[in-house]
Amino acid sequence: MLQNAVANNAVISDVNIMTFDYYDGATHEMGTDAENAATGLYSQLATLYPSKTPAQLWGMIGSP
Repeated sequence: MLQNAVANNAVISDVNIMTFDYYDGATHEMGTDAENAATGLYSQLATLYPSKTPAQLWGMIGSP
């Protein structure tokens, strides 16, 4: 979705990650899952915005 938005010149200033436990009966490490989601999003943003600094990219990542 982000790639499509950037390709269509949409201005993306913040991206929120919504990580939560679905209570699916499996054991989850929610802290680790949230960290993995954040670093994955960071990597995607770095690909989409190669001229932004790490601080700018992390600054785009919000939480609800």
